[in-house]
Amino acid sequence: MTNKDIHQKIYNLARKWQEGTITNSEKEEFNTWYHSFDDTRLEEISDETPDELKERLFEAILTKEGIQSKTIIKRMIFWRVAVAAMLIIALSFAGYFIINHNPQQQFAKTKSTNDVAPGGNKAILILANGRKINLSDGPDNELVNQNGIKIYKKAGGQLVYDLTSSAKEPQNLHGYNTIQTPAGGQYQVNLSDGTRVWLNAESSIHFPIAFTGKERKVSITGEAYFEVAHNASKPFKVVSRDQEIKVLGTQFNVMAYNNEATVKTTLLKGSVAIKNAANSIVLKPGEQAETTLSAIRLVNDPDIDNAIAWKNGKIQFFDADIQSIMRMLSRWYNVEIEYQGIPASRFGGSVSRSKNLSEVLNILEATGYVHFKIQGRRVIVMT
Repeated sequence: MTNKDIHQKIYNLARKWQEGTITNSEKEEFNTWYHSFDDTRLEEISDETPDELKERLFEAILTKEGIQSKTIIKRMIFWRVAVAAMLIIALSFAGYFIINHNPQQQFAKTKSTNDVAPGGNKAILILANGRKINLSDGPDNELVNQNGIKIYKKAGGQLVYDLTSSAKEPQNLHGYNTIQTPAGGQYQVNLSDGTRVWLNAESSIHFPIAFTGKERKVSITGEAYFEVAHNASKPFKVVSRDQEIKVLGTQFNVMAYNNEATVKTTLLKGSVAIKNAANSIVLKPGEQAETTLSAIRLVNDPDIDNAIAWKNGKIQFFDADIQSIMRMLSRWYNVEIEYQGIPASRFGGSVSRSKNLSEVLNILEATGYVHFKIQGRRVIVMT
C-alpha cells in the first residue's frame, strides 16, 4: 500500500469515527496507527494554547507519515490531518480539547462563578436493624460484627464482608444490608461469597449478609459492575428495574437509572440470562442488551469500553447527545442541569473522573456547538 493509500485509509477511518459509523475492528485499526507514534511527542503540555497543541500534533503526524512540513503541503492535507488530530485529542489525551472544523476558531472557557470538584468514595451502609453508617467518615477498620460476619472498611472506598469460622449456624444468618451511594459518590463492596461489586453514583445494592439458600440474590438501583464468584450449585441473580439477571460466575455491568430510557446490561466474561415480564435472552461475552418492561433488544457491536469507563476512572462517551452526557455529569458532580438550548450535535470524548467539572465542560465547549455556565451547583447549557 502506498503512502497515499495509507493516508486515504486513515482519513476514511477518522471520518467514519467522527460520523459514528466505525466498527470496533476499524477502531482497533485506527488505534494501531495512532499508537505507532512516539508517545513522548504527543504528551499533553499543560501550558500550551490550543493552537500550539494543534500545531505540535500536526507536526508529529506529518513526521510520522513522512510528509514535508512546508506550509503549502500542510494546507493541502489540512482537513485530513485535522480530523485525525481531533480524534486523537478527543479519545487519547484525557479530553484536553476537541478541534472544531474551523482552524481559526478561538476556544472559549466555561463561564463560572465557582468550580465543582469531582465525586469520590462516599456511601451509606444500612444494617439489618436499620442502623446507618457513613462510610465516608472514620478510619479504615472493622465496623461491625453481624452474627460472626465481620464488616471491614478498607482503603480506596472498599467494604469487605468476611464470613469467619465463628459465624453462627446458617439459620441464624438472616438479614439484609444496603449500601447507597449519593450523587458524587462511588463505592466497592466484597460480598460474603467473594463476589465483588462496584457502585456508581446515585446507586444502591440490597443483599443478604450471608447467602444461605439455594441461590444468591441481590437487587440494585442505578449502576453497578459485578465480578461474581463462581458457584455452580448456587446461581447468582441480580434484580433491577424491568429485569432479572441469572449468572453462575461472570463479569458484567448493569446500568438501570430511572432517568434512562432502557436498562443496559453489558457482558465482559461468562454468560448471563436476562428476563423481563415478556421475554428472555442469553448474552455472550462482548454483547449488550437494552431492556424495557416489555422488550429486550440485543445491541450489535456495543462499545464495551464506554460501558465500563466509569469503573475504570473515566468519563467517556461516543456519538452521544448532550442530554445523556449531562445526566452522567449530573450524577458524578452532584449538580443540577438547566437547558437554555439543546444542540443537535453528537459528541465523543474521554476524560478522567478526577477532573473538575469546568475541565470536562471546556472539552465539550471547544467544539463550538455548545456553551455552559456554572452557577453554584447548577450548570446552564446554552447553544
